[in-house]
Amino acid sequence: MQLRVESSELETPSFSTHNPQLTTQNPYLSTLPKEATMAQKVTLQPCLAQDKLSIIARQACYVVHEDWRPEQTNLGCGPALNARVQEDIDFIRLYPVIAIESCEKDCATKLVAKMGEKAALTLRMPELLAEMGVDLSSVPEQHVDCEDPAVQAVAKRLLAEVDRLLAEASG
Repeated sequence: MQLRVESSELETPSFSTHNPQLTTQNPYLSTLPKEATMAQKVTLQPCLAQDKLSIIARQACYVVHEDWRPEQTNLGCGPALNARVQEDIDFIRLYPVIAIESCEKDCATKLVAKMGEKAALTLRMPELLAEMGVDLSSVPEQHVDCEDPAVQAVAKRLLAEVDRLLAEASG
């Protein structure tokens, strides 16, 4: 199902840093059925931790979003979602979410749930890397380049899941 909406039909969301119960003033986005746009994009919501696994996960999300599927993905931002930035709320309300967790806290999955949604898929980095046989011994702790083999391996798996969700939603 394709929807066409003229920009003049949409209101600009109103934001307030003083209102913890922030809601959109855009009734179109608030009531749009998820199925109406689900086939178009997938939201990648990475973990918020600062360890090596989290850095690899976030870099892999950037590779998928910026290099391979820029028009079919959104890159979720945990702090923006927690602050109820409307764009990030729309990312998880309008599109299926892949939560990428790097630790036992499950912050990405829980943050999506806090906003009243459910991740379509949760990938756990320790299990994912073990499953793929990725050796982390040569990966630095502080910064990992997007070209690093571990990042590329995770990005390829994320890409496969993005493509699977897009196919399921459109088919």
